[in-house]
Amino acid sequence: MWAAVGGLGCNGAKVLRILGRIANECRKTHKQDYNKRALRFRLPCLIACLLTALAACGRVGFETVVQHGVDAGLDAGSFGGVDGGISTGGGAAQGGSGDVVDANENDSGAMGSPDAPAFVDGPAAQDANPKLDAAVKLDAAVKLDANAPPGLPDCVQVQKDWRTSFDSDPTKADLNKDGIKDWSAARGSFAASQIKDGQWQPSAEVALLDTAPLSNFSTRTLLSVNMQHVAFLYPQTNGLGGALAWMNLDNETSNGIAVYVRLVRVSPTQQTLYLSANGTNAPLATFDLDGGMQEMTLEANPRTSKARLWVGNTYKGEWTLPRIGYGPNSDAYATFGTFFGSAVIDDAYIEQCAP
Repeated sequence: MWAAVGGLGCNGAKVLRILGRIANECRKTHKQDYNKRALRFRLPCLIACLLTALAACGRVGFETVVQHGVDAGLDAGSFGGVDGGISTGGGAAQGGSGDVVDANENDSGAMGSPDAPAFVDGPAAQDANPKLDAAVKLDAAVKLDANAPPGLPDCVQVQKDWRTSFDSDPTKADLNKDGIKDWSAARGSFAASQIKDGQWQPSAEVALLDTAPLSNFSTRTLLSVNMQHVAFLYPQTNGLGGALAWMNLDNETSNGIAVYVRLVRVSPTQQTLYLSANGTNAPLATFDLDGGMQEMTLEANPRTSKARLWVGNTYKGEWTLPRIGYGPNSDAYATFGTFFGSAVIDDAYIEQCAP
């Protein structure tokens, strides 16, 4: 009731009507002995009138009364409805009859504490600067990603590429559409009989396949291949034995780069991967791998003299590449093949990135 009265605001006519109704209810309730106990019941009624007026014009404190379900001990049956109905703590206002129905059926008609007060949440707090918060979150995500290993590389724009899946003789294909066959055999002619089950399976003292035509490879270049070393069949006369993938870079300068990976079988279940540069016997890095096919991706950038390596999707690291110290280099190509034995090579490609 107090909330309804307080909600009327400072409206003089309504306040007077309410005060009159409360006074009438006081007389009706106590009419049997009104004269005898007039003073006892007029005083509470006067207090009620005063509080009502304060609530209507000043809304003093009655919000707290409503929130805690306090009805000052007044029984619902002692008041008539005000302007068509007054809502109690958890119940619906019923108008027309002039009676107030308490929502709690177990409190014998008393309005107040047994009824749980209804609370309405205020509007959710709004972010003062959502764009700034989004920028902070993005910055944190970027810093977190900076600590993550890099994913497989690619070219933003490919200047030229060479690729083969060894479904047929690669020296007869022009997949990059430059008018020249993409691959050439380094020694004699390519033995197409070594293509088996969609793989190149060379078995020779030397079996090499070079990109064609010659290229300077002066920009960032990617090499990818899936290969396996099977066995050594011939005496090794240099440090290049095994299954081999090789790139010569910056070939028109006086200090180019040669970088390569090779797999060497050390047991029926194990191979060693060597990352080397410039044909030296001291590798930049070695890795122990299982005896199966190994997919490798090598990125080399002659502008920064850096190389990065992935085995499968696993990043292995970055290395600084030494320069050859002579040039220009007429061996301006990338190469796949094997020295001194047998190997299996599949899905070979070279991508030269645009500057």
